[in-house]
Amino acid sequence: HAIVEELTAFGAIVHTCSRNETELNERIQEWKSKGLKVSGSACDLKIRAERQKLMETVCSEFDGKLNILVSSSAKVPFELLISEKLKIQPENSVPR
Repeated sequence: HAIVEELTAFGAIVHTCSRNETELNERIQEWKSKGLKVSGSACDLKIRAERQKLMETVCSEFDGKLNILVSSSAKVPFELLISEKLKIQPENSVPR
């Protein structure tokens, strides 16, 4: 929860996920009531189809751009999160 709140404090628009949809929806409503820009998806990262759906949702909501990926799950190999639709390129987005 702290990661979402910290990123939104810096002006980020955050999409988060959790296996527990009920808890996720409660947190999203809590964050939105505070004025934070947060959306979310129920997703079990161990299930390939759910990871694919998550990436499709993120690509759709953010016009194909993902600036930060934070995985705080117990164990998910990064290579499993990458699909052909998601091209990760190193980019320095810090304003000068």
